[in-house]
Amino acid sequence: MFDISGGYADYSNPFNGTSLPATDGSELNSIGWGLYDTVFTKTLGDNPTPEDLFTQAYTEEMSGNYTDAITHYKEVVSSYKTSQYAPVALARIFNCLEKSRANLSQYYTIQGYYTNIQNNSAYPNTTRELSEDFKIKSKVKQFNIEEAISDYETIYQNNQNNAKGIHALINKLSLQRMTSGDAPNGSMINYTEHKRGILSLITGKDLKNTNTAINNQPNQFRLHQNYPNPFNPTTSIKYDIPKSSQVTIKVYDILGKEVFSYNEYKLAGSYEVKFDGSNLASGMYFYLLKSRDVPAGRLYRNEEDGFIKVRPHSSG
Repeated sequence: MFDISGGYADYSNPFNGTSLPATDGSELNSIGWGLYDTVFTKTLGDNPTPEDLFTQAYTEEMSGNYTDAITHYKEVVSSYKTSQYAPVALARIFNCLEKSRANLSQYYTIQGYYTNIQNNSAYPNTTRELSEDFKIKSKVKQFNIEEAISDYETIYQNNQNNAKGIHALINKLSLQRMTSGDAPNGSMINYTEHKRGILSLITGKDLKNTNTAINNQPNQFRLHQNYPNPFNPTTSIKYDIPKSSQVTIKVYDILGKEVFSYNEYKLAGSYEVKFDGSNLASGMYFYLLKSRDVPAGRLYRNEEDGFIKVRPHSSG
């Protein structure tokens, strides 16, 4: 006798006395007096729990069987969408690819996988947002860095007041630093300020610069006169910001029409923006700097904020 409470017994394909039905395995059970009973078993496809399936996938990953591990992690995600194991399985899939040193084609394929989950409303928001992040990370693995930066910037612009936006901003700044090098032009000042800015975002605190040796950080908002001026066709607009903030630079013609706009989050420091006036008529234009962290929303403008663009006349 045996207990099948919570399940059922399948009596299909009984032994006909001649040929055994197909089985998956067998075991010998002693019944005493040197006699054994042979029990044949067959797997009927019982569904494993999400914990069992995840454990199987994790064991395969730790054994270096990354292909099998990914297959079972995907099973966890698709079969147990709302379980606590699904988001973790998504991350482990990417981890397996990194461990196996996947090629560009494999990252392209997994990018499509993450994209499908991101766009599938059957999954919880947490899983979909996590898939979006790994989709972008898959682009980075394919060296599509600028596209990934643009994706993170879009996420940040749409989520500036929540954790998702801050996470995207941190990833964007990290990628920008990666593309420009850890310490551009050998400057540890910029590198240190970059790290301090990211830590400020993570902690939510404005981490002050306590290193007296670093004296190049601006102590006020300032918009410099563009150079060259007059110019044709491009000029540089330099500006200083004493703390990390969202910066906007706008250029207007003498009628007040906006002809140029630049908007980006910047760490504290000095920067310059290239302005191309190739498609503008000769004349006077005005530009201004705006930051969310300027007290009372004031607009800081250089006293000589006008500039003249001179277009040479064609000869003949």
